[in-house]
Amino acid sequence: QVTHLPDAARAGLAKLQAAGVRVVAYGARPERGDDGQARPCEGLEALPAAPDSETLFARLTERSAAWGLPRAIQLLDDAGKPVFGVEVRSVSDAAGTVVAVCNHLREARTGTLSGLRGRPHVELRSGKTFDAAFTAEPMKPLLIRVAP
Repeated sequence: QVTHLPDAARAGLAKLQAAGVRVVAYGARPERGDDGQARPCEGLEALPAAPDSETLFARLTERSAAWGLPRAIQLLDDAGKPVFGVEVRSVSDAAGTVVAVCNHLREARTGTLSGLRGRPHVELRSGKTFDAAFTAEPMKPLLIRVAP
């Protein structure tokens, strides 16, 4: 969390904002210059500081739609919420979507891939086929092809 911000950095943030970049302060806004004098920081949204990375993940996930970020494929739990600690990357083409999934936690996580329910899934390394729900074991990456 930054509390003091030099004028040159403030000018740089203003240029980014003028170019359409959303600037978000984590925790409190930097309300002082590098000389310690009060300087209001205009136009920044302040995202409350989180006590841990799981809470920060939930806050960023909640805000992403309001920030206009495109929806990414995510592993969702039974309640439809994104699963913390599981990294998901994907690419689509005419043959379908390939999704790389890696659980960075110490416990297995089970869920479904958002937006891809009802389509057959194949884990490319093992050849295992499944419909929607699957378990991501700790540190055992999956490479899944989902039919178009």
